[in-house]
Amino acid sequence: EKMAPQKLRRASTMGTFENAKAHVVRHKAHEIIKKFGADAGRLTYDEMKELMKEIDDAEPLPKDVKWVMKMADRDGDGKIGAGELELALKNYKQYCNTTDNINEIIAKHDVNQDLHLDDTELINVLKAAAPNKAKLVTLADVKYVRAKYADHGDLSQDVDSTILVQAIVLWETWIEA
Repeated sequence: EKMAPQKLRRASTMGTFENAKAHVVRHKAHEIIKKFGADAGRLTYDEMKELMKEIDDAEPLPKDVKWVMKMADRDGDGKIGAGELELALKNYKQYCNTTDNINEIIAKHDVNQDLHLDDTELINVLKAAAPNKAKLVTLADVKYVRAKYADHGDLSQDVDSTILVQAIVLWETWIEA
C-alpha cells in the first residue's frame, strides 16, 4: 500500500524534473545564441560554424555545418533559433558519435562486401549504429533511412558513410518523435 503513493510521488517529481530540465535547456540555448548569434537571436551559418568549432575544438567541415543548418532549420529561414538549437546540437552530437565507427559497422554488416546495402544489411547497420533502438528496427525504418539517404545519394551505389550517418541520425530523431 505504501508503494503506490511513493510511485505517484516519484512520477510527479519526474514531471517536475523534466519541466525543469526543459527550462534549463531553453535557457542554455538562449545563452548560446547570445554568445554566438549577432542576428536577433538566431544563428547564421558562420555563427553555427563557430559554435561547432568550439564544441569540437576543431574546424568543422563545411558539409557538416550545411547539414546541421538544413536539418535543424524547421522554419526554413536559413538560421537556427533557440527552439531549433536543441535539435541541432543533439543531432550533431549523435552524428559525431555515429561517424566515429560507421565504417567498421558497414564493413561488418555488408555481408558480400559490395558496398551496397540490401534491406537485411541495412537493418543490421541500423541496429549496430543505434543499439538502444535495435529492437525497434523494421522495414519501415529501412524505407525511412533509404528515403533520407536518397536526398543525397543512392544506396544501390557505393555507400557514402557521411550521408548514411546523416540519414541514421534523422531516423533516430524520427523514431523518438
